[in-house]
Amino acid sequence: MPDIFNNLIVVITPAIAHAILLEGALSFLGLHRARQSPAASELKEPRQDLRPA
Repeated sequence: MPDIFNNLIVVITPAIAHAILLEGALSFLGLHRARQSPAASELKEPRQDLRPA
């Protein structure tokens, strides 16, 4: 059972890299997912973390 963790790391690492490259390629071609717009309540409420200069 302990030997499986090393194999999982070896298998999962290239799979994650492939997913990142695929997402970048699709985005470059314009086939990416559209960004979701913020909820209306988020737009109405002022941001509390901004301070006046």
